[in-house]
Amino acid sequence: MDIASFYTGYRTAQGEKIYLGDKIRGKFFYKMQVQYEMESQTFVLVSQNPQSPYRKYLVSDLEKINGLSIVGNQLFFKEAKVGEKVKITVDNKGEFFPFGSLVEVTEISDEWNIQAKSLINGQLVQLKNGEFLEDRSGW
Repeated sequence: MDIASFYTGYRTAQGEKIYLGDKIRGKFFYKMQVQYEMESQTFVLVSQNPQSPYRKYLVSDLEKINGLSIVGNQLFFKEAKVGEKVKITVDNKGEFFPFGSLVEVTEISDEWNIQAKSLINGQLVQLKNGEFLEDRSGW
């Protein structure tokens, strides 16, 4: 399967490619997922908030909003590897590991947990699957 065929043609304000199935988070938005709307034949962001499950936005309208970040993908699985750089996608790891910071994987504990070190000060952090985004530079 060619992953490039799932590229929406849009990028985040930070320049990251947006793919079908991406989960996106923003400061004033609930988590959203990129889906393809058959009726309008456009890519949309659909709210993952159970209170408003059908709220949607056009990806083209939101692609340039600063603060929207890709935090995962529901369609594709890529396992982290030792030595690989990953991006933290949660904001509960303390002041030395803020949301969006890059860390290097130092150990794969099991299929759900990794240990990583800060690229800035070398401190270690434990991350669970879903708390980091794998390197997508090869996509």
